[in-house]
Amino acid sequence: LSHHTKKHNEIVKKELVYWTEYQVQVEVIKPWIEDAEMNVSVGMTKPNTLQEAIQQSKSTKDFENNCNTYLGKLRGVSAQSAEVTRLGSVRDEVDALHSRWAAIHDVAVQWSERTECLVAEWEHFNYKCDAITSLVHQVEERLETVSEYSPKILRLDDRIDNLKDMSKELTDTNTDMINLSATSDHIAAALGNEGATSVKTNVSELKAMIIKLTEEVTKLKNELSDVVIMKEEYSCKLNSLETWLNRFSNKLDELEDIDVDELDSLPDLLHSMQQEHDDRQLQVTKLAEECRDVGERCTGRDRDDFYQIFDD
Repeated sequence: LSHHTKKHNEIVKKELVYWTEYQVQVEVIKPWIEDAEMNVSVGMTKPNTLQEAIQQSKSTKDFENNCNTYLGKLRGVSAQSAEVTRLGSVRDEVDALHSRWAAIHDVAVQWSERTECLVAEWEHFNYKCDAITSLVHQVEERLETVSEYSPKILRLDDRIDNLKDMSKELTDTNTDMINLSATSDHIAAALGNEGATSVKTNVSELKAMIIKLTEEVTKLKNELSDVVIMKEEYSCKLNSLETWLNRFSNKLDELEDIDVDELDSLPDLLHSMQQEHDDRQLQVTKLAEECRDVGERCTGRDRDDFYQIFDD
């Protein structure tokens, strides 16, 4: 009996040591779980700036790491509880603590993933906005090089080709803007009012810039295309005049070889040619006016070449 009592006493002492260690560890875990549950019940605030989102992502990642740290502590407590088999309530308490930890951990993982995705999507959104803004500024600079006020005047055809390229580049941004608009809506849903407004304003301003620039490019391209058409029509009129001049010149040459028996009809012929010349003179005067009108729409070498054609 003495031996049995002594052995039983040793077992009780050992369990008491485990129980004490268990209590110490539980007193460490419980306050953290209570604080974590409070954080979960309060929830996350919605950021308004990218910097706030980055800081929030770091905080949620730290929260998740803390969860993993306390999982190790829970496992230690679970091991201690296995040594105190006489107290059934200990096992129940450990199971309850683990269930509470699991609920906290699930939320921590969701928060961590959500904030990480938000930061990545927001950074990509800003990158695309910067890329499109840069393209718009480049087109604006190139538009100046094809204007009539550019220090280096390009030929008309080169200007139109450049404008066509600009127009295509701006049109190609439509797909990017559609995607960017959808991204801004998705990001805005996770932001505070101020942040959501800022993100959507960025997209609206970009759209307005592109629309305005597209209208300017299209307007200038149409104006220059009209000049090309006017030049072509004017060239046809000049060709017609040149054909007449050649024919009229041939008639004058033929007068030098007129026969004596045709002299009687010469006055009528000269009168007819004079009348024809006078009629053409009116056309030349009108062409001179058209030349000035069309020439004023041209610039640089195009204008000089155009005037030279008429002078010739």
